Amino acid sequence: MVSPGVDGKMNYKNQYMKRSRLLVLIFLPVAGLFQNCRGGVPFSVYSADTTAPCVVILDASRQGGSISPMLMGFNIVYNNAPDSVWRKGRGKIPLLLQQLGVGVLRYPGGTVTTFYHWEHPSGQGHKDRWDPSYDALKDKSPSRVMDLDEYIGVCQELHTQPLIGINMGSGMKYDRVSEGIRETLRLLKYCRQKGAAVKYFYLGNEPYQRDANYTFTPEDYAEMVNRYAAAMKNFDHGIKIIVNTKPFWRNPSSADLSYTKTLILKAGKNIDFIDVHDYWAWGHATYALWQSEIPMEIGATGISYKGQRKFYRALAASLGYPGIEM
Repeated sequence: MVSPGVDGKMNYKNQYMKRSRLLVLIFLPVAGLFQNCRGGVPFSVYSADTTAPCVVILDASRQGGSISPMLMGFNIVYNNAPDSVWRKGRGKIPLLLQQLGVGVLRYPGGTVTTFYHWEHPSGQGHKDRWDPSYDALKDKSPSRVMDLDEYIGVCQELHTQPLIGINMGSGMKYDRVSEGIRETLRLLKYCRQKGAAVKYFYLGNEPYQRDANYTFTPEDYAEMVNRYAAAMKNFDHGIKIIVNTKPFWRNPSSADLSYTKTLILKAGKNIDFIDVHDYWAWGHATYALWQSEIPMEIGATGISYKGQRKFYRALAASLGYPGIEM
């Protein structure tokens, strides 16, 4: 199977990736056709049989599309990222990420973002320092977590785009929203002082989930997006704000889109991107299924990832915000 890579490359999704890279590099910039040399029978680019001899026919008059260098991204969970593994961007994991052509690294993680205070990376994950019952004696050693300085260093070492999460849950849960906004602005200022060109920020993580530090209604979430985003863009108008909304697992004609619609209607002016967490083949994923499902579809929606992006663009436009991307 062939899938888009980064920097104009495409990668085979199998063990023959390295051997076939040169062939695919030639194919990507222009429209071409893979054919089986045995009898001229068309040879599918999705075939798992990479041993069959092939020839590439190129049409230099047809231009192919460009591939975002941020297509390949990974999530770092700060409290499960020990120094011994990362070694300031020169450890085993960053080496493997570099070989994969990673373009963006998300930090400080998923649900832990809703508990995370960047000036005090405690390592306790789903425990909040603002909780009156918090026990600081249980904090992890600094060597067992990745703090903001280390994360910035990894991104600079690997030449990847930073993507940083903002904790809006603590402020709501403990009635300290203004303090949470000031904490966020200190983070933006610190990144600038460190020379880290952070453009993308995601506000919370799955705010609709019960395991978040604070479970937001769409109205609550929209209000906080407006307050945080306004303050952040006042500091740096060039940043991009990413919000996280409920996914749908069935055909959108019968899906409940109320959370997303409310969010866009009430906070659309401060939203640049909608982030949807789709867990492909949840509970029944296999390598064989991954190879065979072309294009990959989301749950029982019958919609591909490309189709979903088109859907959300149209939805945002229908609500008066045609500039929102997914």
